[in-house]
Amino acid sequence: MKRKASQRKNECEICGAPASHVCPVCGRIVCDKHWAGDKCIICAETICAICGKRLSIAACAICGRPVCEECSIQVSPVVRVCVECAEKYSIKTQDWPPKDIVELELKKLSTRLEEFIKRWRLIARP
Repeated sequence: MKRKASQRKNECEICGAPASHVCPVCGRIVCDKHWAGDKCIICAETICAICGKRLSIAACAICGRPVCEECSIQVSPVVRVCVECAEKYSIKTQDWPPKDIVELELKKLSTRLEEFIKRWRLIARP
């Protein structure tokens, strides 16, 4: 993690008070007030709720807990579900989005494309 050139090594990176701890997760230098026992309070708040080892990258769309990449599955480009909820509700990556919704949207697009082509042919006639 890069620090500002003006920041001194003995200052807490959160509040500027005298620092006494180095976070083993992110390397942040913090004071006693911002130390959560074994990591800084920022990492403690953003650590994966499933494994407790890695920083989270998202919140589970079902239970809301912070999850890392290894402890979650991506069910859509913007939605992740923790492995516990995925197992509980039998969710698999290939189940998202539901096939019937995809087929319906494809039919709508196909119909709109056909209408566009018909109009274009009427306009483009010499």
